[in-house]
Amino acid sequence: MYKTIILFLISVALIGCVQQPTADQPVVDNGTVDEPNVTDDVEEDMVVPPNEINDAMDEPLVGGDSDEHGCIGSAGYSWCEEKQKCLRSWEEPCSSKLNASEAREIAMQSDCVSEGNLSDSSEYNNATNTWWIDLEIEKPGCSPACVVSEEKESAEINWRCTGLQIG
Repeated sequence: MYKTIILFLISVALIGCVQQPTADQPVVDNGTVDEPNVTDDVEEDMVVPPNEINDAMDEPLVGGDSDEHGCIGSAGYSWCEEKQKCLRSWEEPCSSKLNASEAREIAMQSDCVSEGNLSDSSEYNNATNTWWIDLEIEKPGCSPACVVSEEKESAEINWRCTGLQIG
């Protein structure tokens, strides 16, 4: 049914593109309409001076603004130092119970470091109120992270394995 509707709309659009001659448009020998030269009827006040075109081109594009962190302010994004990412404050509050350094400290006191080193990469998950700190561990098919829970103030490894076993 969906395909039928789409095909109908496309055919209506294509039929609308076919121009039929009107009484004031002569038809040329090959059956096409002889279009009048549109520049013949252009009034002087309709012409935009080149300096106005250049002025319009110099204006910044909407959404083209970004700060030193790459956050687009016109889209409502601002940098959250605590979570180390751009966010919209009405979607996700910047502050959390733990900041990145406190989460890293909890991770350093956990079993996470017995498996490998913590990387410099960390990210806050607002949905689960957890900090995810990547671990520098080589395990085929896995991308392990030390997950620090704000609620429990504890950490554990999430191996994030794909299930694909190579070898």
